[in-house]
Amino acid sequence: MVRTVPMLALVVVVSGANALVAAPENRAKGTLLIGEKTYTLSQAVAYETKADDETRVSVVLSDRKISTDKIKTALRDGDGSDDDLRLTQPHVRLVFQKSGTIETCSVWADNTMFGGGGDSLSGELKMVDGRVEGQAKLHDVSPLDTVTSFDIQFNLLVGLDTKQQAPPAAPPTKPVKASVTGTFMGNGKPAKLAFVSARRGEPFNDEPSIVLVFSEKDQAKDSKPDFKAGFGEYGSALILSVHEDGSIFGCQVVHAAHAKSGFSSIGGIRAAAFDVGSGRIEGHFTTDGEKTTFDETWSVDLKFVVPFQTGTLAKKAPAPSARPAARSSATAMPKTKPAADKPAATSAAVNVYALPFPADAANIEYKQLVEQITFKSGSSVQKLAGSFAKALAAQGWKSGGADLVTANSAILNLNRGDATLTIMVKPSGSGSQTTIFTQGLDWEKKQ
Repeated sequence: MVRTVPMLALVVVVSGANALVAAPENRAKGTLLIGEKTYTLSQAVAYETKADDETRVSVVLSDRKISTDKIKTALRDGDGSDDDLRLTQPHVRLVFQKSGTIETCSVWADNTMFGGGGDSLSGELKMVDGRVEGQAKLHDVSPLDTVTSFDIQFNLLVGLDTKQQAPPAAPPTKPVKASVTGTFMGNGKPAKLAFVSARRGEPFNDEPSIVLVFSEKDQAKDSKPDFKAGFGEYGSALILSVHEDGSIFGCQVVHAAHAKSGFSSIGGIRAAAFDVGSGRIEGHFTTDGEKTTFDETWSVDLKFVVPFQTGTLAKKAPAPSARPAARSSATAMPKTKPAADKPAATSAAVNVYALPFPADAANIEYKQLVEQITFKSGSSVQKLAGSFAKALAAQGWKSGGADLVTANSAILNLNRGDATLTIMVKPSGSGSQTTIFTQGLDWEKKQ
């Protein structure tokens, strides 16, 4: 019996060939189709796993580098079983008995899942001298009224050595030049995204992240252009937060043709290709046609290459142990305001719940994972920015310069000791919406 998860229509077919070489004979081939989306399976790994206390062999194929660290973690946490393996990149996973009989398969790509076995699945595997050679087919089953099938062949080393996968590209002989080609449409009108940048973002779900900013205007002099791009300072823009496998967890759409420009929408866009290589990122983002968000239509089909230095993220320094008193509720207003002639001390980490929000602040939301705060206000952008900046100054915060306040947007940069706030205010209905990006604050709630 084939088990399906009803998300999107799925078709899987395999063809073509790509060598995956740690040795000349290491190879696998395949193409994955989901609806009309095509993924060339150019990477593969094989490893031993367990089911019902018996050893099995799993083979995983993908269109991009496979995270062996995630597989190792799943095996460790599952006492040798990979049943709970969750890869966020397009992939096919095959599980074989040591005798060579195929047992089950699973497919995932862009929020579409399929898993099953039974009579519709066939395949075989031979294991000799630490290698596995075999093939697998899924025969014409039709979940969700869509024909589903695949046809895969492989010859691989067994083990989670990344050398199984295709070797990384050679380091570039000269600096990579950023380039963008393709289309970005809003309400039927094009915007020319001519510039792209990439920088390390904050970890998300305990995984490294990358912030990509595509824009009409040059952003080269800005070390963190996503802040200003979100307010249209670089013209129309697309701001994406992604993991190193290309999975998207943040998407902000800023298009001059939109009345509600600067909205967030992550469900309709995917990475058709994504590779973090030596000194650069190369990829392809697409919405697979027009999407509608908040009554605004938009579409993306962009290919790009951008300089990027790989490496580990620096760990944040621990916050000092001394902390000021905090509010008892995440959404409560402060009982009193600090006196204007007696700024708070800057030696201790400021508790995030002690920030002096405006009196009419509503819907305050604390997002500890990404260290952000959002709230709404009935005040205009300029009034809100002015009163908030004054209250923060009374608490000891100092302007970091490069502030920008207009009737339609405001960006404030403040610091207090090692802590920083980047405050972005934009119109929302008859009032305003504020987003605060924080660093170095104490997020511990006080009773």
